[in-house]
Amino acid sequence: MDGRETTMDVYLRTIKDKLSEPAAIGIALDKEALIFNGITKCFRYLIVSLEQQDLDFDELTARLVEEAERYPASPEMAPPHCLT
Repeated sequence: MDGRETTMDVYLRTIKDKLSEPAAIGIALDKEALIFNGITKCFRYLIVSLEQQDLDFDELTARLVEEAERYPASPEMAPPHCLT
């Protein structure tokens, strides 16, 4: 990564921070389900693919950050499937 923080980085860090709160009192939540549930529709095809793979949390977040870097920040330059 080139050092700039993407909205995906912020989203994943927020999820990770929020997951630490229930974990501190012994409640285990499905990290992947929480990530997939809140992700934008731009990533729906990727999510379908990732759900079928056996990835740990770090691998999953790395793939999402990598994919997010491929999408422009500007809505007018976004791929068509992000606009529907």
